Amino acid sequence: MKHWEDGGGTDTANLLCLCQHHHRLHHRGRLGIEGNADDTDGVIFTDDRGRPLASCGTSTPPGDKPLRSGNWTPPSGERLDPWAIYFNEAQPVPA
Repeated sequence: MKHWEDGGGTDTANLLCLCQHHHRLHHRGRLGIEGNADDTDGVIFTDDRGRPLASCGTSTPPGDKPLRSGNWTPPSGERLDPWAIYFNEAQPVPA
């Protein structure tokens, strides 16, 4: 995987959804991310010494269930931090 600011593509194989904490760790060089995000279990996370991190869950491929509307609780119970989500191009993006 190659980060977008380093010339990486925006194809699904090169995209991951990270929480703010892990995104910062990646940019600080403390969380390595390699692999193909299109493959189930195709991404390897490493610590700042390059050691693979143990998995703490299993990935769930998308199913045929319809999307629900209304309130949704993520599987791990975390809240969505909307500070970085913009749906209106007229809104400024934080630096």
